[in-house]
Amino acid sequence: MPVVYALGIDYAQDVSERPWGFGPNYVLGRRSWDAVWYGFPVMLLLKTPLAFFVLLGLALFRATRRLDVPLWRFWLVPSLVHLAFFSFGVRPQMGIRYILPALVLLVPVAAAAARPCARFGAPLLAALAGWFVVSALSYLPHPMCYFNELIGRRIHAYRFLADSNLDWEDRRAAIARYQARHPELDIAVEPAAVPAGYVLVGANRLLGIGSDEAYRRLRRLEPIDHVGYSFLLFHVSAEDLAPRRARGKPD
Repeated sequence: MPVVYALGIDYAQDVSERPWGFGPNYVLGRRSWDAVWYGFPVMLLLKTPLAFFVLLGLALFRATRRLDVPLWRFWLVPSLVHLAFFSFGVRPQMGIRYILPALVLLVPVAAAAARPCARFGAPLLAALAGWFVVSALSYLPHPMCYFNELIGRRIHAYRFLADSNLDWEDRRAAIARYQARHPELDIAVEPAAVPAGYVLVGANRLLGIGSDEAYRRLRRLEPIDHVGYSFLLFHVSAEDLAPRRARGKPD
């Protein structure tokens, strides 16, 4: 294993154990200080264009039927080993960047789907390539926030993954432009205490990724809009701020 590779994993583990470290892992709505084996596979599944998996499936179908040993040995197996190592042997699970090498190794495998055009048809391959490109480019100018169509509405991405998978960019300029377009909303941006009215909060702070529980009440509400996919806008009523026991609900 390359020294820098090992040191990077060790450094991430060290930082995650410090008070000012990365914070808990967040996968499928669950915060945990312990790694979950399905964390990185979920990231790979949700943050990769679905067309890629179709192309990969076509290529693997062909390779299986023709016993394409080099493809399995030099591309697929190393990719699976990398994914398994991080899924079961690495505790910090903050972002898909940890397993991008596994995805890179799968690119030549998916590209092999272009070879049997006579069987699957050039139109199908062109459609898949077009779907891939359109899906990926649709998130510009915030490509890091990309999620594929499995999550449903994009505003709900924070319910699946967060941290550097979603909220890791400086949004100040985008927020300023949004406020200029909507002066009537009088938006409070990450206030110290949640007021009634319109509140804009980053996904990581909303979910308490950095052990911040200031916006715990907002987690019960449905966001009405977003800025750059990672800052969520809520409309908070006076009733939303009342203790839940006062509304006849358990706190």
